[in-house]
Amino acid sequence: MKFGRFILLFFVIAAAFFTPLRRVDAQNRIDTWTTDNGLPQNSVTSLTRTPDGYIWFTINDGLARFDGVRFKVFNKSNTPEITNNRLLGAFADKSGKLWVQTEDGGIFFYDKGIFKITMRPDEGPPKVRSSFFDDPSGGVIFYVNYKHYHYRDGKFTPLQIEGLSENSVIVMTDREGGLWFTGAKEIRRIKDGNVKTYDLSGYSTGEVL
Repeated sequence: MKFGRFILLFFVIAAAFFTPLRRVDAQNRIDTWTTDNGLPQNSVTSLTRTPDGYIWFTINDGLARFDGVRFKVFNKSNTPEITNNRLLGAFADKSGKLWVQTEDGGIFFYDKGIFKITMRPDEGPPKVRSSFFDDPSGGVIFYVNYKHYHYRDGKFTPLQIEGLSENSVIVMTDREGGLWFTGAKEIRRIKDGNVKTYDLSGYSTGEVL
């Protein structure tokens, strides 16, 4: 799907729903970590921060937790729930759970010191998945080839939303709990079962970018 022709308009419409960016102080210090000074591996595929202050890195040899001084690595050798050391993405949801995807399609989360497998590689769609998005009712949402899934009752199940077109793809959530989806010629915001559609069919690429 080509999103470029309406990206700018999308952000103009959505701006009212999001927290403004904070001003960056020019005096902020920038530190760098590599394998020479503690980073377990230079191949970092994603990172996120959990409410307890830890920064988590997914790498090609597991999951690395950083406390500001040292790294601790979780992988197949010390964590049975990690069935594949090649990890693709980490996401901290609004409750503080850390969600991680493996290269072979598995999903697990970490919460209060406990790892739990939520989808094994052979249980879900085999294609490449999207990143995670916060589900307003708890857990996370992701999609594969226009099919959306959310976490319910200990497992991922298809997400059914009335009024959502088949070619819609979730691209963002806002601070009020709204879910934003793109379509072929529109964007939709869904909250509490209410769907608001913004028609983009009258905009050309040149007008939007």
